[in-house]
Amino acid sequence: MRIKRIVGGSLESNGYIIFQKKGGSCYVVDPGYNAERFVKQIDEENLKLIGI
Repeated sequence: MRIKRIVGGSLESNGYIIFQKKGGSCYVVDPGYNAERFVKQIDEENLKLIGI
């Protein structure tokens, strides 16, 4: 299992992308701020978002 942490916003809150492998499916946990950063990471890893 791989977990990518994304920190954002004025409070520097943590959000996570959880997935098994590149090109697989993923979940996003507590996205909070900076939706663009989550979308960019998901696209870079060629992931399919299946849940938030």
